[in-house]
Amino acid sequence: MGEVTAYSYKAVDGRGAEVSGRLSAASRAAAMTELERRGLAVFELTEGASTPPTPWYRRDILVGGPLKDRDLATLSETLAQLLGRGIRLDEALEIAARGLGGREAQKHLAELSAGLRRGSSLGLAIEERSGAFPQTFRSMIAAGDAANRLVEAFAAAARFYAGLAKARAGVVTALAYPAFLLLAGLGVLTLILVYLTPALAGVLPDDPEKGTTIRRLDALRLWLAGHWGILLPAAAALGLGLALLRGTILRGLSRLVPPLRDLRAASEWGQIARLLQVLLVSGAGLDQALGSVAGLRSDQEAAGVLSEAASALRRGGRAAPVFAQDDSVPHVFQRLFALGEEADTLPDMMDLAATRLEATRDATLKRLVGLVTPLATLVIGGLIAALVWVLMGAVLEVSQIAV
Repeated sequence: MGEVTAYSYKAVDGRGAEVSGRLSAASRAAAMTELERRGLAVFELTEGASTPPTPWYRRDILVGGPLKDRDLATLSETLAQLLGRGIRLDEALEIAARGLGGREAQKHLAELSAGLRRGSSLGLAIEERSGAFPQTFRSMIAAGDAANRLVEAFAAAARFYAGLAKARAGVVTALAYPAFLLLAGLGVLTLILVYLTPALAGVLPDDPEKGTTIRRLDALRLWLAGHWGILLPAAAALGLGLALLRGTILRGLSRLVPPLRDLRAASEWGQIARLLQVLLVSGAGLDQALGSVAGLRSDQEAAGVLSEAASALRRGGRAAPVFAQDDSVPHVFQRLFALGEEADTLPDMMDLAATRLEATRDATLKRLVGLVTPLATLVIGGLIAALVWVLMGAVLEVSQIAV
C-alpha cells in the first residue's frame, strides 16, 4: 500500500453549483481521477489536511461524537460478520445502521451507504466524515479498504473499541457511588443554607455571643447570595480551564504517579500495536506503517519513537533496537516487536502485543479505580458527617437558647 496524501478541492458539480471538500489519494492524478469520476469539474486542488480542524469546544471539552466506543464496537463486529458472509458493503451498512440507536449515527451510516452506491470507496467516504468517526477508526478502515481486507480491519476495530467501552464502563460504575454521595452532600448543604439557617436565625436573641454557629451559617448564606453573580462565572471559568488543560494535567500526573504512567503507556502503545497490525495485514510496508501511525499520534514522545524506527528501516537497519533503547516503550511491546521482526510475523505479534497491553490497561485501571473509589467515598462521607455535625450543633444551640 502506497503513501496516501490528503487533498482539499473546489469544483463545480453537474448542476453548476460550487462544491468543496477533502479526500485522500495516492497521488494528485489519482485524486483528480476520483473527483472526475464523481462528476465534478475541479478548478482547485491543493495538498492539505485530510479533515477540517476540529472545533476547539469539541476537541478540548466535549468527549466523543455521534458514535461512542460501544457503538463503534457493535458496528465493527456486525460489519465484519456480514461482510464475512458475502453481503455487499452498502447493504451491510444499512443493516448495521438499524442496530444503532442514535439518529445522527444512523444518518452518517446512510450517507456512507449512499456514497458507496455513487462509486466512492469506503475509506474516502469515512475520511470525509471525520466528525462522526475517530481518527483511529478511520485509519483502520481506510487501511483495510485499500488492501481489500475489510473483514480483518472491522474485526480488529471491534476488539479495540469493545475493550475501550468495557474499561470506561467500569470507571463510570465504580465512581457512581461517590458521585451520588457528593450530590447528596450538596443537597444537604443547600437545604441547610436556604431553608434551615434563615428559620433558625430568626429566633436568635440580640446577644451576639449566643447562636454563633447559626450566625456563621447565616453570614455564609448572605455572602453567597450577594456574590453569586461572580461565583457562577468563576466556577464556569474554572471548569472550562480544567477541560482545556485536562490533557496537560493528565500528562503531568502520569509522569509523577507510577500507576498513571503505566496506564498511559499501556493505552498508548496498545493502540499503536493495534494500528500497526491492521496496516501490516493490509499490505503496508513496515516503514510506511510506522510512519503512518506516527502521524496519527497526539503523544509527541511516542510519535518521535515511531518516526525514528521508520527512519532506521529506510537506512537499512532494523526498527526493534530503536524501541528497545527507549524506556517509554512497554517491555511487552519491545519484546514482541523484536520477535515479530526477526521471524517475519509482525502482524501476529502486534495482535498479541495489543491484546496484552489492553489487558494491562484494564487491570491497571481497575486497581486505580479500586483505590480512588474508597478514598473518594471516605472524603465525601466525612464532609457529609461534618455538615450533619454542624446542623446538630445549630439545633442544640437553639434548644439551649429556648431553655
